[in-house]
Amino acid sequence: MRLRTTTAASLVALSAVGGVIALASPAAADLVTSCNGVGGAVTVPGDLVVPAGKSCTLTGTTVEGAVTVRAGADLIATDAVFKGKVTVQENGYLDVTDTEIGGTVTARSAFGAYLDGGQVSGDLRATAISGSEVEGFLFAVGSEVDGALNARTGDLFVESATIGGSATGDGTGYADLHDTVVEGNLRIAGNEHGSVFCGGEVYGNATYLANSGIVQIGSDGPGSSCAATSYWDRNVTVKDNTATVHIDHNIIRGDLVATGNDPVALTGAHNRVRGDVEGEFGEIVATRSRVAAAQDRAAELEAKAEDRREAARTEAQQAGEAF
Repeated sequence: MRLRTTTAASLVALSAVGGVIALASPAAADLVTSCNGVGGAVTVPGDLVVPAGKSCTLTGTTVEGAVTVRAGADLIATDAVFKGKVTVQENGYLDVTDTEIGGTVTARSAFGAYLDGGQVSGDLRATAISGSEVEGFLFAVGSEVDGALNARTGDLFVESATIGGSATGDGTGYADLHDTVVEGNLRIAGNEHGSVFCGGEVYGNATYLANSGIVQIGSDGPGSSCAATSYWDRNVTVKDNTATVHIDHNIIRGDLVATGNDPVALTGAHNRVRGDVEGEFGEIVATRSRVAAAQDRAAELEAKAEDRREAARTEAQQAGEAF
């Protein structure tokens, strides 16, 4: 039995049709549908849950309520519409392509959340569960997030995306943003493997704070190749970082401030700063060998996602029809 519908209210009818048990109540919004297997172009009237350790693949499915991916479960969706929030629990995996999500997506010590195209009307979040050893990742390409992006665990890679609010990578392994527009503030802090920002736009203030890996702000090297210019509408502050910081190929309408960095932040010849330049700076004299190319980071996450995606699809096919 792969589809289970329950209610939070009192039950008024119990029927079995074609091996599917439905428990109905007057309030359709209280319905919870369990998905284990393969689902198609149907409408789920209430919430959808992928049980712990199970796999669900959906194509063209509409879910009227919230979606929950339980611990160790997988949800793979293409051309779907989720009208409520999406929550991914510990070591769970969310993989959505060309899918609309009407609420906030929260990955809680998840294996990963992979978004390819589509739109998130709320926030996109990655948070850590106390005591969990799962760090996971957020990967968003060609996607639109109307709210904020907030990653506080795992790795963050964003490409060709639009973030309607602020964007934060605080305590992640790395936080890389390529060809991405951030309408609010950008905060990159405490990242062990640093950050690359290439060919994007930030319309709030930007802060790079206490990162211990290479930081590239619009720069070509030493961590990654970047040939595009980045645009910063307000101030850019670079403070207390303990690894190489390169700042080049930028248009900064506000101030550029660098203090407390060891070594000092390095700037190149291709910056245009319309505000004040304050703090301690060195000069980029040559392109160094690239030690952590962003292309390699993206490829690594793509490989992890593909492995989990294919395993989930196989398990879902073995489980049969979900609805």
